[in-house]
Amino acid sequence: MFLISALRITKDAFFARSIPLRIRLLMLTLQPITLLTYTIEWLIARKFPHQAEIRIPLKRAAGQGKKSVRAVVYLPTTVEPSPPSSTTSAAAAASKETMKIPLHLNIHGGAFLGGLPEGNARFCAQLARESGAVVVSTGYRYTPVATFPDAHDDVQDVAEYLLEHAEEMWGADAGNFTASGFSVGGNLGLSVAQGLKGTDREMRGFVSFEGVMDFRIPPWAKPRPKGFPAKDPLEFLQPLMDAYAGPNRPRDIANPLLHPILAPFSSLPQNMYFIVGGSCILRTETEATVERLEAEARAINQANGLSQEAVNEQVPDGKAAVVKRFVAEGQIHGWTEMPSFAIDVQKRAKAFGDAVEFLKRVHRAYGYVHPEA
Repeated sequence: MFLISALRITKDAFFARSIPLRIRLLMLTLQPITLLTYTIEWLIARKFPHQAEIRIPLKRAAGQGKKSVRAVVYLPTTVEPSPPSSTTSAAAAASKETMKIPLHLNIHGGAFLGGLPEGNARFCAQLARESGAVVVSTGYRYTPVATFPDAHDDVQDVAEYLLEHAEEMWGADAGNFTASGFSVGGNLGLSVAQGLKGTDREMRGFVSFEGVMDFRIPPWAKPRPKGFPAKDPLEFLQPLMDAYAGPNRPRDIANPLLHPILAPFSSLPQNMYFIVGGSCILRTETEATVERLEAEARAINQANGLSQEAVNEQVPDGKAAVVKRFVAEGQIHGWTEMPSFAIDVQKRAKAFGDAVEFLKRVHRAYGYVHPEA
């Protein structure tokens, strides 16, 4: 499975239809890099193994011959319910024994060009272990064969399927649903949130790890933050990085599903945490998105009569609109998934630890308390 996934880009370069010759050549050039990144992801995933693998059926892609996507499942450690004490009622004890666990969806990155559901194994395993949630990390269709909205349709199908079947599969609570996304996975996660908003199964909280907020701007036109290399060594691959959103950019220029920077707070989760590297190419658009959402959140909280002191604590409580951010200075795009020798591991530990704590607070706000809390 690993080798098939790693070599998919070569297969598509030779056999997929309607791909320009220049793009095919770039795909073949990308293949050695892809093989290296897949190998790193696979090796890390062996240290943080998932407990199950499933195929999730797709509805929107049925007419295009794609029936399902692969996902991996990280299960929380089983905790035996403690016996009721003399001060605990039988009803309370029964409630504890039958408490449904939260459901969390993770969406990996990869510039829409590829990646593995196990690509964020370190974070997914930590989240399942420390929060008590069942964590499902999914794949989706990849460019240049797929273009917008193919991958967006896939993750929406995945979320709807999980919400429909989470209780019967894992005893998970569809009403306590959170998500996370890395790079383009952050973009996809916020599109899922928009699709579910207003339903009884809407997304309660979301963590973006360097999510792409603005595809209106092609990769070569994005502003470079301080510390970004003067010469991008992968600049020649930028046409590939634009193969998903670029072909129909004029048509989709105002679509908030593709450009979360345009999405109003009212269409997004009540609780959001944005993490980005200080030297990441996406820093500018991430901070622009966060600043707008912070302003909207303040207005919402004020309209709801919430005290500024309570709101300033930035703790998800089910009442306040919460927007948080963490900028890891000196870190480049994708730093959280790089080998430990190449990054500041203390900053990664902080990013992951804070994200897990944030999601635990969201879960608590909607009725779940981890037995070990």
